[in-house]
Amino acid sequence: MTVAAAGLSFLGVAIIIINPASAQTEPPKPTSDQLEECKSLGIRPEKCSEQAILSKRCLGGPGAPCGGSGVNIPIDVNMNLIPIYLGIAGAFVAGVLYVKKASRWRRGKANVR
Repeated sequence: MTVAAAGLSFLGVAIIIINPASAQTEPPKPTSDQLEECKSLGIRPEKCSEQAILSKRCLGGPGAPCGGSGVNIPIDVNMNLIPIYLGIAGAFVAGVLYVKKASRWRRGKANVR
């Protein structure tokens, strides 16, 4: 049973970390408000994004409005892939349980002879 639990925990981490759909999409174009803010913060227009603005504000120095240190990485989970991963995990668990039951059945059958 520990193998199944380890497999499910690994699968859960893989769902959060690896998102093939987000790797294929382009970042959204900055809005006019974001472009103005990028200009005031000294960020080049081609590098302007929500993340660039937030990182410039939060890592700007001792007077920065963000209380935490470091960069927060947003987790982007594709909700359409969750049923597929759950199906794979369910098949894995069913396979492990079947092998365990089959091995017990064979051992019990061998003792009868």
